[in-house]
Amino acid sequence: MHTTITGARQHGAVLIIALLFLVILTILGVTAMTATTFEEKISGNTRDLNVAFQAAEAALRDARRDVNGIVIPPFAAPRNPPISGATGFGDPIGTPATCSATGLCFPAASGPTPALLSVDMTAAPSIAYGAYSGIPGLTGVSAQPRYFIEVLCLPAAGATLGGTAIDFCNFYRITARGYGANPNTQVTLQEIYLRP
Repeated sequence: MHTTITGARQHGAVLIIALLFLVILTILGVTAMTATTFEEKISGNTRDLNVAFQAAEAALRDARRDVNGIVIPPFAAPRNPPISGATGFGDPIGTPATCSATGLCFPAASGPTPALLSVDMTAAPSIAYGAYSGIPGLTGVSAQPRYFIEVLCLPAAGATLGGTAIDFCNFYRITARGYGANPNTQVTLQEIYLRP
């Protein structure tokens, strides 16, 4: 009697097919995990950028309070003397921009490095958030936002009052920098503010 074994050669094929399926499932799992981690990093960076942006906006509002001499009680030390026209803004002929130690700057003459790039935004002459308004510091940021103020005067051509030239100096360019939870996340905003 002769017996034939019909499936003896097929036992190894099932093992190879099962291993291939396991490899494919592993690749799919690792890909999904990598994509999820990447999206989480993007979300964290976006959130941190938003925090830095809002900190810079808060510094712009604080600078407007500074320009208008508004303080938050019980803080009792506003800027002295208060900002008025071009008083206290340093040398109008400065090249590059010249700033006083209290963050008041004359803009640079056209051509040289603008104040935005030449003023130290980590220390004086830029002003720390709340320095003249009494606003408490922000939480969730790596550093408090800072700002500086440039006076922009529009000379009235030929206009005089009692023999003195009139300059309209109620425009102020405010530059503010905010920081996120990561110190490398920084947002710089600038606005022109016309004092009422």
